[in-house]
Amino acid sequence: LPNLVIGSPKDEQELRDLVVTALAHHGPMALLYPRDAGEDLADRHGVALEIGRGEVLRTGSDVLLVGFGPIVQRLVAVAEALDADGLGATVINARWAKPMDEALITEHAVGKRLVVTAEESSAMGGFGDGVLDALNRAGIHMPVHRVALADGFVHHGAVDDLRRQQRIDVPGVLEQVREALEPGGVTKRASRVTAA
Repeated sequence: LPNLVIGSPKDEQELRDLVVTALAHHGPMALLYPRDAGEDLADRHGVALEIGRGEVLRTGSDVLLVGFGPIVQRLVAVAEALDADGLGATVINARWAKPMDEALITEHAVGKRLVVTAEESSAMGGFGDGVLDALNRAGIHMPVHRVALADGFVHHGAVDDLRRQQRIDVPGVLEQVREALEPGGVTKRASRVTAA
């Protein structure tokens, strides 16, 4: 949809910020948010954010982890676990799927072994595809692994159980990143998905 802004918060504090931003915005805005509890962060008043501007939560030289929404918190935990493997990971809270902070993402993608996008929605036509398009437009050609919901119907159930089934909890995302970093990991996974 023309002029539609799409955002998703990493936590309940950022949700307050996005609501304030939406109320101040002169146009349509969609906010995606999880149905589970927040991070138990202190209450505070929201502040308007710059639309289309993401944030870097930590830096590392080997892998770029780019998340959209509450999965960002899990990416931080994955990055900490990768430290134990001797791999440094940059984590970006994209915050916006439209408009996306392409400059920030492409800047931090350069020189990495792998870019991982993460979202709690469908991979097809989702946030990860937007990142892939941004990298292509910038002339950055590198392995990209998209963490998202598997094709097919996702049954109802407890959020933690569903995330575990979909491999979008911390252990599942970490396992996917390690698999993608193996020699031929991204292409091996793609062929397994196609054959299924």
